[in-house]
Amino acid sequence: MVDGEASTRVVIVRDRAGCGGGIYALFEALRPHFPGHVTFVDAGRPHPYYGGSKAPWWQRGGLRLPVDAFVLAWAIVRHQPDLVHLNTGLDKEERSLKRDAVNLLIAKALGCRVLVQWHGWDHPASGGTEFPGGNEGWLCKTYQRAAAHVVLASAFRENLQRWGFRVPVHRVTTVVTPEVLEADPGPAVRSRVPMLLFLSRIEKTKGLWELLDAYAELKRRKISCGLTIAGDGPDLAALKKRAAELGLADVLFPGFVSGKEKLECFRQASVFCFPSYSEGMPLAVLEAMAMGLPVVSSGAGALREVLLDDINGFVVPFRSGLSEGLKFSAKDLADPLERLIRDQELCRQMSVANRGAVARHYTPERVTAALSELYAATR
Repeated sequence: MVDGEASTRVVIVRDRAGCGGGIYALFEALRPHFPGHVTFVDAGRPHPYYGGSKAPWWQRGGLRLPVDAFVLAWAIVRHQPDLVHLNTGLDKEERSLKRDAVNLLIAKALGCRVLVQWHGWDHPASGGTEFPGGNEGWLCKTYQRAAAHVVLASAFRENLQRWGFRVPVHRVTTVVTPEVLEADPGPAVRSRVPMLLFLSRIEKTKGLWELLDAYAELKRRKISCGLTIAGDGPDLAALKKRAAELGLADVLFPGFVSGKEKLECFRQASVFCFPSYSEGMPLAVLEAMAMGLPVVSSGAGALREVLLDDINGFVVPFRSGLSEGLKFSAKDLADPLERLIRDQELCRQMSVANRGAVARHYTPERVTAALSELYAATR
């Protein structure tokens, strides 16, 4: 611990379990490593894909927002924290962005300093000159009242600074859960038919249309391999239809997997594929690395800082002008996949490198220590 860290009282506002995504999983992994003076407050709308339909009725309707705001205010009054840690993101719908702006105002009204951690970064404003709603709008001005910010990638820091944020902006990584860190990954090189794996939410912006096109291209090249697309999401039915139209009857769709089923998907795979259009720092990629898989991915969000070509895998370039609004060409995806399928020694080297990188940088102990230092410095 750093000096003063033990006396820093913090209220952390995070997504509730039924929201899905990585924020809840992140803080569940960090929770055992925080000192006892950290209090968690859950927020956010439960999602049906993650059991949200079983949530209490008030969490599923309009009453959720005022109740969540009251719970946060009561936690601040009760625990008298030195700091409130909000977790938000630049989502296209701006739901969490607006919700957490209100939470920030509540915390400030009750005399707390605020640390804002930015996770998702899927908004047209990213890379532009104006914060959503404008740099003079209420959203931007509200977030500029925070004492400090935390981002997952240097590019996100540059965005905030370009939008006029003058307080410190720190970079802190996310974590791999102990369940995956402690799992047996299996052999570094699988001897059976190589299996490509995607494991995340099923939606077009994850690059899944392009992944099917790349798989079809590998088939045309007579490359022996399989493809598993694990997960659930709004575009699953459309994706299955596209696979059928391409004649890819052997693609496996196991649906949403967790626990032992998820670990087994990683063990059965040879290469992890993640051609997503936009990301923060996706936990799925870090979990694949922890399980010793080479990664073929886009360079969205923090991925460009996590993945080094020829060391951890390959980063595929975005392309413009493709049909159907696609972002990657089949050839650009198929070429590195073919190379990894054919070169087992390269796969072995990447497997060792990826497991080592996760063990050095993405453990709960390391991230908790980094956040605790920020709490002490920001309070």
